[in-house]
Amino acid sequence: MVRSQNLFREYILWRSRMALYAALGLALLLIVGLLTWFMASPENINRFGLLLQLLGVLAVAPDIIGKEKFPYWRKRMAGAETAGEGEAGPVEANQAASPPGEDAPGTGDLESDGQFLAYYQANNLTFLLGNILASTALVWLLVDAVIAPRPDFFPDERTWRILFSMLGFAWLNLFMLLQIKRLSGAVPSPGLLAWFFAVDLFVGVLGILFAGIIHILLYWVIGSARFIFNNGPRRVLLIVTLPFLAVGLFFELIATLP
Repeated sequence: MVRSQNLFREYILWRSRMALYAALGLALLLIVGLLTWFMASPENINRFGLLLQLLGVLAVAPDIIGKEKFPYWRKRMAGAETAGEGEAGPVEANQAASPPGEDAPGTGDLESDGQFLAYYQANNLTFLLGNILASTALVWLLVDAVIAPRPDFFPDERTWRILFSMLGFAWLNLFMLLQIKRLSGAVPSPGLLAWFFAVDLFVGVLGILFAGIIHILLYWVIGSARFIFNNGPRRVLLIVTLPFLAVGLFFELIATLP
């Protein structure tokens, strides 16, 4: 039994690493897309340089306006933990993820405490949010076909739409049923958990793309904003503003070359 719990923990950690790899892959695709966009026209290079300079100026905007005008965001970003998913995954709000009377996820006997879903939620947040978006997108395949009917692109399109939509619908319903059981204090049955994680594995094929996007937003974009709010104007100027202004000016000079 302990071996199965260790395998489950390794599976969750593997999923969190996959979200990180998906984020890196999406970032690489974005860089390739930017290079392709640059090659299309010198005007695009000039626009990108101006955008970098604008971001550099905006980085010092909180210090110029006064960070006391953003008490909520300053307190939230200063108090947020910066634990990365590449190590043990985001362990956020463990108490909120566990119903009253249950131990915090990630400790104790997972099976006897009914903590499998809580451990998944607390340590694999990006993949969970990605699967929610992926399931909603799968359900929308069928809804879109009903709301806006159009000729099929291939003979079995409607069949595949129904199958994929049923998969997303099953994941959403199983997830909501597990949440209802946990919030009511009931321990989810092993069979229900097995069905959920089996469907979750298939939905995760599409969910990994959404998880990569969410990882970029949560840990890279918000992490950059947290750095700006948690550091003084001198560090922000030296590390963010001046490099962005210099690189932006460099791209503008390239755009002027024949």
